[in-house]
Amino acid sequence: MWFWEDGLFTLYNLGAEGYDRINRSELVPELDFELLTRCVLMNSIGDAALEFDPATSASLTRDRAKLKLRGDSQRE
Repeated sequence: MWFWEDGLFTLYNLGAEGYDRINRSELVPELDFELLTRCVLMNSIGDAALEFDPATSASLTRDRAKLKLRGDSQRE
């Protein structure tokens, strides 16, 4: 279970004697919660997406380059 409170994620796992606080998600162990927290706190969803997902960043950079090229060719 993930809780968001006061700008922080707190993670818990249901154990034999109730919920135990954990440091990493057992469901998504590769998820970097420090990075996720920084992104959640960003004012711009676009900036957050670029920061959180390098693949998104590369894709958006390519798309912007294509749009710029189209714009340049339309001016000629």
